[in-house]
Amino acid sequence: MKLLKRLPVPATIKQRFILIAILISFVPMIIISIFSTYTYTNATNDYVLNAMQNLLNSIDSNLNIMFGDVKDMVNIVSTLDVVQNISDTKDPSKWDLMKLMGNFTINKNYIKTILISNRSTMYYLDRNTVKLFSSNSVTYTYHQDFFEKINDWFSDIEENNTTGQWLDGKKVDLNNNAIFYGRAFKNMNTMDYIGMIVIGIDKNIFERLNSDKDTNDYKIVIMNQDNILYSSIDALNGGQPAGQEFIRQIHGGGNKNSIQIDTAKYMYSVKTNELTDWKIISLVNTNAMNDKNTSVMIMTAILILLSLFLTIGFVLLSSEKITRQIKLLTLAIGKFEKMEEIDYEFDDKDEVGKIGSEFQRVVNENKALTSNLYNAIIKQKEAELMALQSQINPHFLYNTLNSIYLMAEKIKAKNISAMVLNLSKIFKFALNRGESFTMIKNEIRHVESYLEIQKIRYEDKINVHIEICEDILYKKMVKFIIQPLVENAIYHGLEQKEGPGNLYIYGCLKGDKINFLIKDDGIGFDSESVMSEGRGIGIKNVDERIKLYYGDHYGLQINSQIGVGTEITVVLKDMN
Repeated sequence: MKLLKRLPVPATIKQRFILIAILISFVPMIIISIFSTYTYTNATNDYVLNAMQNLLNSIDSNLNIMFGDVKDMVNIVSTLDVVQNISDTKDPSKWDLMKLMGNFTINKNYIKTILISNRSTMYYLDRNTVKLFSSNSVTYTYHQDFFEKINDWFSDIEENNTTGQWLDGKKVDLNNNAIFYGRAFKNMNTMDYIGMIVIGIDKNIFERLNSDKDTNDYKIVIMNQDNILYSSIDALNGGQPAGQEFIRQIHGGGNKNSIQIDTAKYMYSVKTNELTDWKIISLVNTNAMNDKNTSVMIMTAILILLSLFLTIGFVLLSSEKITRQIKLLTLAIGKFEKMEEIDYEFDDKDEVGKIGSEFQRVVNENKALTSNLYNAIIKQKEAELMALQSQINPHFLYNTLNSIYLMAEKIKAKNISAMVLNLSKIFKFALNRGESFTMIKNEIRHVESYLEIQKIRYEDKINVHIEICEDILYKKMVKFIIQPLVENAIYHGLEQKEGPGNLYIYGCLKGDKINFLIKDDGIGFDSESVMSEGRGIGIKNVDERIKLYYGDHYGLQINSQIGVGTEITVVLKDMN
């Protein structure tokens, strides 16, 4: 649960809609696709195994039919007169032998040769010629080396003279593309052993047996105990090392399902032919199977991605319609926070739209009421100020201050004349024709007049530094903001400090706000305790006046440390 809580949650409703859509649609699609791919792969493997087994059964059946024909043929040939007479002094004619060859091979094109022999004479018949081999150098051409080669054939057949034998053709260079089946035959009268009959079977018969089944995917190998008789995989032919390794693996068992041939991997199945004891192996290249499975997986992935994109597109369209009213409501709240006019068209048919319309109506009404209240308060304050100002006769004030100034000049009292002159400027600024706003340069001049009077009083105790950016001098601000803060810095900070102190006044434009900094290195104070105990009324009044005219986002920021000094930042709205 803790891990789930740490997972990032989408911030917007639209993002949550998309996430929910992905979880509802994409995750089940992934699970279904994995299950489908797994099922398809298993079904493909089962299909291939069944196809391989059917292929093996078909080839095995064809081999049984063919080998049954060969055995029947040997039995029939051994009883013919032309074969029985091979032991007599009179040899059969070539014509008789060619006739025999033609009669038995006319419908059996897989019969390549017939060999009839005893230990001294052998007749070799193929479809075109009859050859005679003899170990007697007097009567026939001497072929002692040939009879030495087939001597093992005689031995094998004599040992099993009642049954046929599949012979190793590599021992005799009669035909490299044939396999041989031999059996002993006897004199029909005396039942004495005469010799052997060997039938040469064309290896191409395996290709014909497998021609309608061997494809690029399915391969066939036929082998006996020692040799590969036929292979549709080239790497196993011609006595290559891969062929010997293949024989070893098949006889050794190994992996019952797969085998490696060179760089290719095959899945295989084996069936043993009961008549010959040959092994028929059906193989399928697993790379081809994997390619098909990969194609299915890629197609599934494409379909999943397409479904995902369609789902996300549908969710985006739906969520856009759903969240449009929420966005409008959010924008309305944002304008409400900025105290701006709200004017959006909400759809009253939508629940959120109804809330937005009602919110907009209430906010606009409250704004109008608030504006009226502010105007009433401002008018009240202005009325109070005008009432205070009206208590003093401006002409009397100016005439009195002018008389004092002239008397001070006559007696050369420069300090008195300077104080009176600056005091008259202060009163003139205070009256200001009854206006609440003034240019910043006038506010600074007012502060400078006030400081000139304080310098006369405190002499060299206060060092004043004023830096005001020129780009704000002609901008307007509420008057009587800076002077009360400067007065507070002198009376509560610098006056009580031992030795001289510094007073800094900075002013500059930052974005759409005008910032002033009034800073001193006086004794400082605990700002929280002073404000909480009800002291600092002058600062509080200035802050309230700023908020009254500019809004709650503007006002004073106070930072003071005892023994270090005080910084007061004034934040005003740029009225231009």
